[in-house]
Amino acid sequence: MAAEIKPRRATPQDVPSVHALVNEAFEKYIPLIGRKPLPMTADHAQLIANHQVWVLGEDGEIIAVLEMITNADALYIDTVAVKNSHQSRGVGKGLLAFAEAQARRLGLPALTLCTNERYQVLLAMYSKLGYVETHRVAVQGTDVVYMRKRLGGGA
Repeated sequence: MAAEIKPRRATPQDVPSVHALVNEAFEKYIPLIGRKPLPMTADHAQLIANHQVWVLGEDGEIIAVLEMITNADALYIDTVAVKNSHQSRGVGKGLLAFAEAQARRLGLPALTLCTNERYQVLLAMYSKLGYVETHRVAVQGTDVVYMRKRLGGGA
């Protein structure tokens, strides 16, 4: 996978593909947490209509999704999902770098995200990329771990 990720904004026509990709990417976590992960239950049509949703394509197929919400003090990364056949190729990290560039373009001082406490591989990756745990919230039997990455001298 190329070092620079160049996604495009999702359109309403992408909703079925986004929904299918998110379900595929998160299905493996159902046994780990005992329920559908929250991204699988999201209204992707509403997210595409109201927030920044980006898709990355390859050979005419959507292989990754990045859903973000602009807040006053940070760009919140709602979901990063990569098609199973394209995982471990740097696509997710590339999308996170794209999100960081978006936050900088918007003049925001930080990125925020959350993940499940049981996703140890993701927690380790986010920490390695500079995200720091800020707090945890109990949700449906597990803790959701909230993380923040400061950009430059921001908050």
